[in-house]
Amino acid sequence: MNNPVMQRQARRYEPYLDDPYRELNQALTGHLNRYGECLRGTKVLDFGCGERPFESFFSRFSAQTVACDLQQNRFGTVDVVLTREASKLPFESGTFDVVCLFDVLEHVEDDLALLAELRRILKDGGLLLLSVPFMYRFHEIPHDYRRYTPTGLKYVLAKCGFDVQEVQPMGSAIFVADTVLREQPRSFCHVGHVLLVAWR
Repeated sequence: MNNPVMQRQARRYEPYLDDPYRELNQALTGHLNRYGECLRGTKVLDFGCGERPFESFFSRFSAQTVACDLQQNRFGTVDVVLTREASKLPFESGTFDVVCLFDVLEHVEDDLALLAELRRILKDGGLLLLSVPFMYRFHEIPHDYRRYTPTGLKYVLAKCGFDVQEVQPMGSAIFVADTVLREQPRSFCHVGHVLLVAWR
């Protein structure tokens, strides 16, 4: 993997020193490490795994990981390839001890349906570890559907039957400003507000 951008993306857990997202990924690494012992010896679903940038986190705590996504990655390490049209995940109820969902929920058309499915496949007392962007550019177009406030995120999780234990902000105002300035807009990539007019 010679592409430095791809190398940095593959190391979101314990990021490289030159990672422009280092502040964010270091904060995420710190939060994940606090829950690491909860993963020890468990069965984990890495939902929306992409290039599996958190695999060293799962390995560190000896978790048995099932990685799933909508497409196979460059290394052929996605265990379960899903279809966007599927309304039900191909796992039995109560299969997993832990479900991880890192920067995925904003790309899901029906977030409530997915969260309900994730709750179904979690064991009773199972753990959901989730991260989402808030102040971030319009990305992975056209499948970028929403941004969550902490209140909104707690609302949708509670509505789907989760007992939210902790919501932690990550990334300082300086980090957010730097990211917005560095990732210059390419046709509607950064938006403050959107006006939409639709006819019935």
